[in-house]
Amino acid sequence: MAILKKRIKLELITAMGTHGANNKELEFRITELKSAMRFWWRAVQCFDSAEELYRKESALFGSLGRKAPVSIRQYKFDRPNAQSVNLGKGGTVDFFEEGEVIEIELLSHDSEKLDKYLQILKLTSYLGGIGQRSRKGYGAFKIVEIDGDIVPIETDIISVLIQLISDITD
Repeated sequence: MAILKKRIKLELITAMGTHGANNKELEFRITELKSAMRFWWRAVQCFDSAEELYRKESALFGSLGRKAPVSIRQYKFDRPNAQSVNLGKGGTVDFFEEGEVIEIELLSHDSEKLDKYLQILKLTSYLGGIGQRSRKGYGAFKIVEIDGDIVPIETDIISVLIQLISDITD
């Protein structure tokens, strides 16, 4: 079976602080994006037991002994610009500037799971952010393009969120 792909362009709405191991160099990390997606997927679920949640979550995102059915990889992120953000008592640290564009790819053999990941990514883009200070509004992003098609700006966000949550919880 052929590998199916979705190429997605993300644009930063607010500065994003994601760093590598030394916490000094800026680095966009797929693990942070996938973690945010997993968080928002869990946030909209309703299960009767922890076992049921674990089973469905493992099937969608993978687990210790099970590979995720969808891979996310960074496709392109040209030498991004940085801005210093004051963290208060923590000093200043570099963040990616708002307006930067990150290209990622979703890859899978399963078209249903690929579509589900795209829906979860959309939900994450509306409700969350990634990286340092995401709870204070940093790290917000929007999906601007999917497979070369421009994604229109949604005007009725409540209806969009209701539909996304319905699609994700099926």
